[in-house]
Amino acid sequence: MIWLTWRQFRVQAVTGIAALAAFAIPLVIAGPHLAAQYAASGIGSCHGSSCGQLASTFLSQLGGPYPFLYLLGVAAIILVPAVIGIFWGAGLDLMLAMERPRAIAGWVPPRCRPWPYG
Repeated sequence: MIWLTWRQFRVQAVTGIAALAAFAIPLVIAGPHLAAQYAASGIGSCHGSSCGQLASTFLSQLGGPYPFLYLLGVAAIILVPAVIGIFWGAGLDLMLAMERPRAIAGWVPPRCRPWPYG
């Protein structure tokens, strides 16, 4: 990356890392309890038609933050790629265009001579 692009990108990189950490902390906290409930339910060792009843029992026992974390994860899967494309992709594309001298002509309006001379 060129120096100017890196200087502009590092704020976005720190913001992305902070958002990832903010999303990962609740998952790390809830993970061991959820894994213990999963192991106690017996879903991991079931085969055949008995899994349906075990899965229903396991899902009915889930409460607290788990439905919210699930919806938050689904929203993140849908929204994060769009946000990355809007804020990171557009900025990097603009810097690439500004790096090339011929591309600047597309950003600058043409200079026209006044009517009597033109």
